[in-house]
Amino acid sequence: MDTMLFDSTGTKKIAALAGYVVEGLEQGRILVIDELDSSIHFKLTRAIVAMFNNELNINAQMIFTIHDINLMDCKKLFRKEQIWFVHKDKDGVYVYSLADFTAQQGVRDTTDIIEKYRKGALSALPDPELLNSLLSIKGDGKGGAADGE
Repeated sequence: MDTMLFDSTGTKKIAALAGYVVEGLEQGRILVIDELDSSIHFKLTRAIVAMFNNELNINAQMIFTIHDINLMDCKKLFRKEQIWFVHKDKDGVYVYSLADFTAQQGVRDTTDIIEKYRKGALSALPDPELLNSLLSIKGDGKGGAADGE
């Protein structure tokens, strides 16, 4: 019997990623992963990141997206220039680095980046109004406002 059938989504994802991670590190490749933290325990996510962000790794690179803001821990895991944000609004999509923020803007080596992000000082926060818009579209069934306007 195939045991993978009964494994969690996270276990299946780790099993699928393992070969790519090892190959990337051994061959000095660039590995791109969307939503690295999806379905994976935070300790395993940190361990994968630490393998790439390690002084023994001189060629391989991992580029990934996450939603787990706990990984933004600069002091322990990243340098400021390694963290990038994506901000979307009605005018477009903007990509910028944490390193773009200066000490005058309140971002220093000692700054609690996670708290700064939570308060909106770094932007790139989702707009809760998006949920209301989606609910009104769903309520109407035709793509318009729920109340028929």
